[in-house]
Amino acid sequence: MSSTNHISYFFAEYPDFNYDPTETAHSEFRRLCRSMGWERDDPEKVEAYADFQDAIVMQFNERFGTDADKLEPWQKLCRRLGIEPVPDNLKEAREAVFNTHVNLVDLTEANSNSQHKLVIFDTERELARYSKRTGRYMPSESPLVGGVLRALLRFLFNPPKEDLKRDQFGRYVRRGGKTEE
Repeated sequence: MSSTNHISYFFAEYPDFNYDPTETAHSEFRRLCRSMGWERDDPEKVEAYADFQDAIVMQFNERFGTDADKLEPWQKLCRRLGIEPVPDNLKEAREAVFNTHVNLVDLTEANSNSQHKLVIFDTERELARYSKRTGRYMPSESPLVGGVLRALLRFLFNPPKEDLKRDQFGRYVRRGGKTEE
């Protein structure tokens, strides 16, 4: 468990807001917006949302690591995702994580909040549907996105039509091992 909770620190910037860590961070952000009276395009809300996204990214980075070329972050992810046995080499650990379909925001929050259950989807398409329905996307534009998180980001607006496997670099692989461009 990490010693720093970047999400809690974000909400602490608003002392008149009573943050409830048992709720999802996104639902608490929406509640913060209502309590502050922010409208959709309010500049304060836009700035706060950018800071909120950075907090989510920093939380992921701290919990799981940033160096995509090291085994340890991938093993942490394997353990958190319930992948057993945890692979003892980088290639297998990366492939195991890449082929487990989970919402990264949920993964980050579930690690700090036991009431928020982690759902593993059978396909990337199911994950995409869930993410679109809930609006729970990991920020990709934040300059704080580390190598592990960058490697895991998916194209949720255009998932593959078929259930393709991914190789150790996250590239789609067709049946028979041929990499899809």
